[in-house]
Amino acid sequence: MRFLILAAALIIGDTALAHAKTKLVDVDDEVVVHPFNLTADAIEEMTVIDTRGNKIGEIEEVLGSTKHRATAVAVDVVDGSGLRDDDKDMVVPLDALVLQDSGTLVLNADAETIRKYEVFSD
Repeated sequence: MRFLILAAALIIGDTALAHAKTKLVDVDDEVVVHPFNLTADAIEEMTVIDTRGNKIGEIEEVLGSTKHRATAVAVDVVDGSGLRDDDKDMVVPLDALVLQDSGTLVLNADAETIRKYEVFSD
């Protein structure tokens, strides 16, 4: 039984490391970001809020594993949000965001999850 638990922990750890090592690049402006049916250029600078309506930040860049496929965004977190102690952008997966009719993106994640998002450095 301990062997199975150890094996599962190693597999999960390897998966997490593999994901963390993925180099993200800035997606070309004309690429359509499918969850929102908007171009990368149209999404940049959009406001990101939490589920209570508090501003988290703005989209700094649309990211992907290649320049032609968006998988995440870099969010420039506002000072005083309590989510980051530094002035670095965080990587948010596209599936954690919902587009509102107003053109605002809602981040569907709790504060603990948000604090664990990877830091983006270009």
